[in-house]
Amino acid sequence: MRPNDDGENSSSVASPLQLSDASPLKAAPLELSDDTFESAVVNNDLMLVDFWAPWCSPCRAIAPVLEEVVREGEGKLLLAKLNVDENPATAGRFGVQGIPTIFITKRGEILNYIFGAVPKAEIV
Repeated sequence: MRPNDDGENSSSVASPLQLSDASPLKAAPLELSDDTFESAVVNNDLMLVDFWAPWCSPCRAIAPVLEEVVREGEGKLLLAKLNVDENPATAGRFGVQGIPTIFITKRGEILNYIFGAVPKAEIV
């Protein structure tokens, strides 16, 4: 990921935390698409990017674990989700061949990645 042609990052910045009125510590995941992926990842600090699909049982199993990690991060971490069925270009671009795949990114740099539904301790 890189800045746009004029050397500046895109002006579209995803909110670091979307809070629910019902629970002040519950962060809503940011839904990404092929069109929004680049700017969201480049313009945000620490993110968990979950490549998933609705039919994927391990994806559904790890989703609450990812949400818990983000809640415990007290606003320092953003959870973003990319449905690979609806956004195959981004998944293909990054060589995602199995789901769930979770990228840990910071300002566009992939720091680490996780394959499969792993225990919370491995994510932390």
